[in-house]
Formats: sequence, C-alpha cells, structure tokens
Amino acid sequence: MSARDAAADYVTRGWAPIPVPWGTKAPTLHGWPELRLTPQTLKDYFNGDRQNIGVLLGQPSGGLVDVDLDCPEAVLAARHLLPDTGGVFGREGNPQSHHLFRCPGIKTTKLTALDGEVLLELRATGTQTVFPPSCHPSGEIVEWVCDNAPVEIEGARLTRLVGLVAAAALIARRWPTHGRHDAALALAGALRRAGWSLDQTVLFMRAVTEAAHDEEVADRVRAVKDTFAEGGATTGWPRLAEILGRDVVGRLRDWLGGQSHAHEGAENAKAEAGSAAANTTVAAPTIQYAPGELPRNLDEAESALLVRGGVYQRGSLLVRVARMPETRVTRSVRRHGGSNDHPAR
Repeated sequence: MSARDAAADYVTRGWAPIPVPWGTKAPTLHGWPELRLTPQTLKDYFNGDRQNIGVLLGQPSGGLVDVDLDCPEAVLAARHLLPDTGGVFGREGNPQSHHLFRCPGIKTTKLTALDGEVLLELRATGTQTVFPPSCHPSGEIVEWVCDNAPVEIEGARLTRLVGLVAAAALIARRWPTHGRHDAALALAGALRRAGWSLDQTVLFMRAVTEAAHDEEVADRVRAVKDTFAEGGATTGWPRLAEILGRDVVGRLRDWLGGQSHAHEGAENAKAEAGSAAANTTVAAPTIQYAPGELPRNLDEAESALLVRGGVYQRGSLLVRVARMPETRVTRSVRRHGGSNDHPAR
C-alpha cells in the first residue's frame, strides 16, 4: 500500500494524516499541527512519491492516542499490563512498540528513567506518530501487528496503566543479578502494604520478571504467595530501597501510588494492578494505629519516612529518621541495631 492509499484509508477512519519525509519521524511541513486533509485534498500532499505518513493524535483524530513503548523492558511489561486493543504496530526490530487507544481528553505524558531516558510516552493532542507503511530511520518498515479498531478507554485508567508499565520497566532495569528472591519478597511486601491484592501483585511480578529476563518466574510468584500467606510483618519499601536504590523507590511510589483498586474483569484476560489515583502524584501516606501495637506502628511510620527522605517535624524540632548502627538502651528501652532512630537536626 502506498502512502497516498494509506492516508486515504486513515481519513475514512476519522484520523488526520500528514506527510512526513521518507525515512524520518519528524514532519517538516509548515503548520502541520493544523493540517486537516480530505479525500479531495490528499493528492496535494501525497503525490505518489515515497513518503512517510504521520497521524495527528488526540483531538484531530477523534481522541486517538498512542502508547509509544520506547525501551525493550516497557514492551515486555506491556504484554501483561496493557489491555488488548485492536491497533498495534511497530517494526521488525520492535514489532509491538505502539499501542493505539481511543481516549478523548487525555494529555500527553512522558515517563522517564532516572537518567532521563524515555521509558514510554503516551501521545495525545499536539503530537504525531509515524504510522504504517512508513520507513523508520533504522531503515525498517513500520508495519501493523493488528489493524483493527483501537479500544476506547477511560483516561484515569490509561494513566494508571502506563504508570504500571513504566514502573515495571524501571524495576526490571535495576533487578539484581544475585538475590532476586529477596528482591521479589521485598517488592511483594511493599505492594501488599500498599493495599494490592494477591492477583494484582502476581500479575505485576510476572511483568517485572519477563521485562528483566528473569527465568525463575515460578520462584518469584511463589515469593509473592508466601508474602501474602504470612500473617505477620514482611519486608517492604525500606528493604526494596536497599536493593534497587532509594531514588528508584521514590519514583516507583510516584507511579504506583499507595491505594488498591478493583480488577478489570476476567473478560480482558488482564488484571489491572496499582494506583487508584487519576494521575502520577503521590498521596500522603496513611498511618493506621492498632491498639496495643504502637511500637510496631511507629517503626512502620518511620520506615516510610526513611524511604521518602527521612525528615519530618516533631513538635518544634526537625527530626531525621536513620538506622541505628548498634543495639543500645535509652531510658530502659532496648532498641536493636538496624531499627529506626530519630535524632534531632
């Protein structure tokens, strides 16, 4: 199919195609964001020569959005965490890197790793993506994997899901070579404390292990089930910060949030896992006091503060939470090495 034929097809779908130079991804036509082609004006912009074809996303194309998976880890995680949709395309070296949805009103979002590298981008109004049958700058042809109608999805839900995919990709990049069972226990404990269900956590763990090329999936799933079977305390965010890095955990808590939410339904064959927030901001942590368990509650609260930087106001003082290097007795209270301390600053 030629670029002109593809453009004509896209116009009939209610999409807004634009010309892009062959082998590139960036349009050069002046005023391209305002271009709206019709069957009558197509020939003025697509003359039969080799051209790439871009599609304006968001409002110009009826709410069409593109989840552009920029790294291999995000592509693998998306297999578990994004719902099925009728529009998926890519190229030979990355065949499922673009997932199309209908989501009117959603804004463009770019989620990056700590070094600034883009993990994925949710493209909407004001952006464009090069569609089949264009030529990628690598020389590979952009091709459809599934060329059917994109699924319509609510904006808050799609925002949550792309946050999950980015979080799984980020974890996969820091997934340790050794001690992966401990990492799985810590991740499962953190998500359990955040209110996730067993099924949600198992699904997310599968996404992480596939993205990290961790072949011991059964062991990681067993770590999740063991964590949820335990009635007592488990490892969680502080331990995960020790394994993956405090900077990573801070970013994860932005994307994952701290609240549970319902499953998407069995008909999707994919459960949703993660934050119920409609955006990627972090809700303030909630500390629940259980009668008779004040010491444990206090340690859990200080552990959460430790992960978030460890400084808070206590009366008229600024207090920094730290780990005690050794066991000591203060006012007849024994606090063991490794427990939380709160020296004044």
